[in-house]
Amino acid sequence: MALTLVLLSANEEAPALIQMLSAHGRDVNLLHVVDLPALRASRPNLGPKARLLSYLSNVIVPVDCLDAFSLGTYNVHPASPDYPGTAPEAWAAYEGASTFGATLHIMEASVDAGTIIDAEILPVIGVKDRPGLGKVARQALALLLLRTAPLLAREAPLRPARPFAWGGVRRGSADFERMCRLTPDISK
Repeated sequence: MALTLVLLSANEEAPALIQMLSAHGRDVNLLHVVDLPALRASRPNLGPKARLLSYLSNVIVPVDCLDAFSLGTYNVHPASPDYPGTAPEAWAAYEGASTFGATLHIMEASVDAGTIIDAEILPVIGVKDRPGLGKVARQALALLLLRTAPLLAREAPLRPARPFAWGGVRRGSADFERMCRLTPDISK
């Protein structure tokens, strides 16, 4: 029976990622969903061998959906492990990060907390602003996906490539909103 690989992404690059994944798996049934209702609707079609890949999606996948995938659930986070959570490029810019990247990790109920399978970390050259760090993340995403697509399109369990650990502070949407508010007593 074929592996079912569900790609959860509303990103404009999703069609290219589907093409990349399909090139690595002959017996892979690829499904593309863009939101939680579509993910829930895909569950009856999963079959016994199913894997979820969330790519640049803002959907928080609930536990009942995570449990539906027998071959695991994975997220591609657009930042290095030092920046878990929301708006990582903004926090990296604020802190003047010298490196930045992308992370592939197992999805758990808690956001950006699962075991890291692999990461691509690149030096930040040039301006360390939010758009510049976004470009670094995109470069790292491409390299990471080129390396891991063959693994994602196979039944074998994904294992950590190197010993990575989440670092820094996990920040949510409320933290980012506070960061964006300018108050009269702001110093930095």
